[in-house]
Amino acid sequence: MTSRPALLLALVAVAGAGAAGCKKVTRHGDPAAAEATGKAARGERDLKSTELARYLPPDTDRVFALDLAALRGAPLLDVLAIPFMNGPPQPIAHTWDEACKFSPWRDVETMMLGAGPRGPFTWVARGPALNEHPLMDCIIRELAAAGPKHLNPSVTPEGTIYLLNDHAYGFAFVAPHVVVGGPPDRVLHAMSMSRLIGSAKDAPNPALAPLLAKIDAGSSVWLAMTTVQGDLAALGGTGLWGGGRANGAQLELRLSTGLGSAQRARDAATSLASGLVGVAELRASSLADDLVLDLTLTQAQTPGVMKDLGLSP
Repeated sequence: MTSRPALLLALVAVAGAGAAGCKKVTRHGDPAAAEATGKAARGERDLKSTELARYLPPDTDRVFALDLAALRGAPLLDVLAIPFMNGPPQPIAHTWDEACKFSPWRDVETMMLGAGPRGPFTWVARGPALNEHPLMDCIIRELAAAGPKHLNPSVTPEGTIYLLNDHAYGFAFVAPHVVVGGPPDRVLHAMSMSRLIGSAKDAPNPALAPLLAKIDAGSSVWLAMTTVQGDLAALGGTGLWGGGRANGAQLELRLSTGLGSAQRARDAATSLASGLVGVAELRASSLADDLVLDLTLTQAQTPGVMKDLGLSP
C-alpha cells in the first residue's frame, strides 16, 4: 500500500497544479476582502458539497466525493483517494508547502470526481486557503524551474484557464476557493457555470439533481449515479445514491436504488441473500420504493467495490 504522505502528494497533484478557488483577486491589499467584495457583487453564495457538481460536464452520470477534512487520519483514505490519482503527475508537489505555502493535505477540504459515458474524469476541489494569487504565480514559477512540466495561463472570455504542457489538461478557478481540473473543453464549461451561482442549476445532468438532494450532508464519503450495473441492474434499479463514514479501518455506507414500487423494493430486500462481490457485510432493506443497502467494507475490499460501481477511472 502506498504510504499516506506519498499518496496525498499524488492525490492533490491533480488538484495542486491548479489548486485555487476563485475569480481573480487583487495582488495588493487584503485578498480576503477583495474576494468578499467580488462575491457579493456577483451574488454568489457558499455552496453545499453536493452543489459543487454544477461544475462537472453536462454528460456526467456519476459523481464521487470525499470530505478530506473529515477523513484526515483515516486509514481508508489511501484507497478512497485512488480515483483522484488519474491526473498528470507533478514531481515537485512536495516543495509547494515550503515554496508556495500550500499543503494539499492541509488546505484541500473537499474533492469531487465526475464522469460520463465519454471522456475522462473531471475533478473539483475546494478549500478555504485556495486563492488564485499568489498561489498560482508560485506554482507556475516552481514548475518552470523544475521542468519538464509547464503550466501556461490562457485568458478566455470566461476567465483564466491554466493549461499543462500540451494543452490536453487544464485547471481553472470557478468560484471562491474552488478549482476544476480536466480536459480543457470541460474546464471551460465549468467556467461558464460560474455565472449561474445562486441559480437552480445545481447539477450538470438534470437526472442527477434529485439523487444529489438525497445525500446525507454529514457524509464524509458519498456518491450518486444515474445508472446502475451488475446485480442492481438485474433487479431493475434506477439510479444509485448514498454516503457514509470511515470508522477506523472500515467504511460504512448506506446506498439506495429506486425500484419503482414498494412491493418490488420489499421483494428485492428479501431475496438479496448476498451482496456485491467482496463485501464483508451487507444488510438489505426497503424504504418506500427504494432498496437500501447497508455496507461495511474493509480497507482491502473497498477498491473492488469502487470498481464495481464504476468509480475508478
